[in-house]
Amino acid sequence: MAQDLTLSTRAQAAFYGFSTRFRTGMRTAPSWWQRFATEIPSDSEREIHAWLELIPGFTKWKDERKFHSLGSVDYSLLNEDYAAGFRVPRNKFLDDKLGLYGQNAQMLGMQAAKFPDRMCAERLKNGHTSGADYKCYDGKPYFATNHPKSVNGQVSGTFSNYRTSTALTAANFATIYAAMQAFPGPDGEVLGISPTRLTVPPALRTAAMEIADSAARIIVNSGGTAAGSNVNAGIVEVRVIPELAGADTSWYLGCHDWPIQPLIVQVRQMPGFDEIAGLQSEHCKTNKELLYGSDGRFAFGYSFPHLMIKCTA
Repeated sequence: MAQDLTLSTRAQAAFYGFSTRFRTGMRTAPSWWQRFATEIPSDSEREIHAWLELIPGFTKWKDERKFHSLGSVDYSLLNEDYAAGFRVPRNKFLDDKLGLYGQNAQMLGMQAAKFPDRMCAERLKNGHTSGADYKCYDGKPYFATNHPKSVNGQVSGTFSNYRTSTALTAANFATIYAAMQAFPGPDGEVLGISPTRLTVPPALRTAAMEIADSAARIIVNSGGTAAGSNVNAGIVEVRVIPELAGADTSWYLGCHDWPIQPLIVQVRQMPGFDEIAGLQSEHCKTNKELLYGSDGRFAFGYSFPHLMIKCTA
């Protein structure tokens, strides 16, 4: 009986220790998704984001004031379950070797915190494709050449936030920067967006830094090389995203100082740490192992296509 109490106490202490390491991992993870996505809480299985409409600018008030109708957008995100975990051999517990597994709990916490990073990167990498997960509220892929341009409630032409055959060069950067500033609003006027961040995979880090971060620029001409001023220096922040590796010719110019970010992370349940099968569980008795894990419920989507342009070589 005393031994059972001792084992029970040790099991509780192990769970507490693992939980602490898990929370440490979540707190210290180098996560970046909050700078690219707006977190939207959810309290049901699916959320309808009817608010995803641009608001027209001010106009002169004559007679009756004009009001823009909201709620016509039918864009919904379904929450899905995501989970991970690890196994601890029962004998390691009985031999008091659980300290070796504390790092696993901390790494699990880091993975839980960075999971939205991976999903946001996946939405950027594949946002030009036709899959249902990659469409935005107008029914087009988030990065598309034919987003409907609505003027006073009527479709009037299209605009593009996706460019192919557009390598990351200083000339292309300047062209795309100007194109984004000319994006139209719902009243036909220029929306007034200015890019604030150049986002690239690791393979384009040097090119991005030379274009938008370096104060000096090496100019190659017929007379050789010469140093000149870089007119793009400091105009945007450069952000290198490791999870974008594999899409090595794509780069993204985005506006990130609006009230909403280009991406949406819908949170129904943030990950927590759980003992799935403890020392006294049937699973442990049968398989000689303890199970610990974490799970959460999320959905991932897009907001306004006006807020980001994707280019690929």
